[in-house]
Amino acid sequence: MCAGICPTNAVKMLKNEFAQYIPVFDPEKCIECRKCIDACPGVDITEYTNSIVGNFIKIYIAWSADEKIRSLGSSGGVITSLTSWMLKEKIVRKAILLNSKKSPITPESYQAISSKDIVDCCGSKYVAYPICDRITEFDNRSVITTLPCQSLAMKKAGKKGGFIFGLFCSKAFTSDLIKYLCKQECIDFRKIKGINFRKGSWPGYVSIETSEQTLNIPLNRSYYAAVANGYYFAIQGCLLCPDYFNEFSDISFGDPWGFKIDDELEKGKTLVITRSAKGQNLIKNAIANRKIFAKEIDRQKLINGHKYGIYFKKHTIGARFKLYLNNKLPLPENNIESSQEQNTLSNLVQKYYFKNNVLLKKKYEKIFNYKKWLIFIKRYFFHFVQTLIIKYSSNNYYRDNK
Repeated sequence: MCAGICPTNAVKMLKNEFAQYIPVFDPEKCIECRKCIDACPGVDITEYTNSIVGNFIKIYIAWSADEKIRSLGSSGGVITSLTSWMLKEKIVRKAILLNSKKSPITPESYQAISSKDIVDCCGSKYVAYPICDRITEFDNRSVITTLPCQSLAMKKAGKKGGFIFGLFCSKAFTSDLIKYLCKQECIDFRKIKGINFRKGSWPGYVSIETSEQTLNIPLNRSYYAAVANGYYFAIQGCLLCPDYFNEFSDISFGDPWGFKIDDELEKGKTLVITRSAKGQNLIKNAIANRKIFAKEIDRQKLINGHKYGIYFKKHTIGARFKLYLNNKLPLPENNIESSQEQNTLSNLVQKYYFKNNVLLKKKYEKIFNYKKWLIFIKRYFFHFVQTLIIKYSSNNYYRDNK
C-alpha cells in the first residue's frame, strides 16, 4: 500500500534476502506526508475487534454456474464468475488482481478489463505480492481481490468506492517455498514453466511443471503441507495478523473446510460472507441471474470448519505477541489481549511457529537443507498437539456471539 499511495514515488517494494517484499524509502523524494504510515496495515491493527467472524450480513456456500469456470477455479470459481459477470454487465470497468503471465513463480498485480482477462487469472496464487501498488487505479467502478492485510490497508487509505473481494487467509508465502520444493525434488528452479497450487478435484494438489517433468504433491497431509503450514516461508507479518476471515472486505471468500466431501464438493464450492450492503446486493443479483448457485448457511457451520485458522489468528495471537516482546522485536499498535492465559502445550505450539518463521532467519540458508521427512514429522507432531488443544478447548470460544 505504501508504494501505491506515496504522492512522490518515494517508496518502492523490493525483495529482501528472505524473498519477502519490504518498503524501501528514498529520503530525497520523501515529503513526510505520512500517508504511507497511516495506510500501513503493519503499523496499527487497533481497528480489529475480538469477534471471530467480524461484521457480516449473510453466509453462503456457493459455486459457479459455469462448469468450465468452476473446474478452473480453486474452490468453485465464484470470484472468477462474479468478476467476469461484473465486467460484462458494466457494474465495474476493471478488476485488479494477480496474474502469473510474466512469471509462473511470483505473480504481479494486473488490471483486467475483459472476461477473458479474468479467466486467464483464475486459480490460487499463494506467493504474496503487494497488489495495493495499483491503489491509484481503484475507483468507484473497480473490484480488487485482496488478502486481509490489504483489505485493512484499503480501509485505512479511505478506498471505499469500489468492491473489495477478500480471501480467507491464515498465511501467505514467499517464492522461497517453491525453491525449497524444487531442491527437495532435484528440479531446476529456473526451468519452471507453470505452477498450479490447486490442480484437480477439490481440495486439489500442487503441480509444478518444467520443460522436463511435472511434479504433483497433495495439498493436504504431505510434506508440502508440512513446510507451508510450518510457517518456514510465510510472510513474517502473518504471525501478527488477527484477521482470518477478511473482515474489512465487502465480500469474503474461502474454502469449504468442514463440509462432507462428496462428488459435488470435489467439483469445487466456495464459502461466501457478505459484509456490506453493496456486497449483499451483488451476490443476490448474481444468484438471480444464475451466474452462481448458493445456499445460505449459519455462522456456526462456518466456524466449525475453520477452527484451525481461528485458533491461530484469534486464540493464540497474544502468545506470539509475548514471544515478540520477549525477543525485543517491534509490534504494531494493537488492542490484543496478550495477557490471555495459554496452557503449556499451546505455548509450545506457538514457539514452534515463531522459531520457524522468525528465529531461523539467523541461519536461513540451512532451512533449504532440512530433509522433507524431518519437517513432515515435526509438523504433524505439533499438528496433533494443536488438534488436541482445539478439541478440548471450551466450546464457548468457538461460538461467535459478537
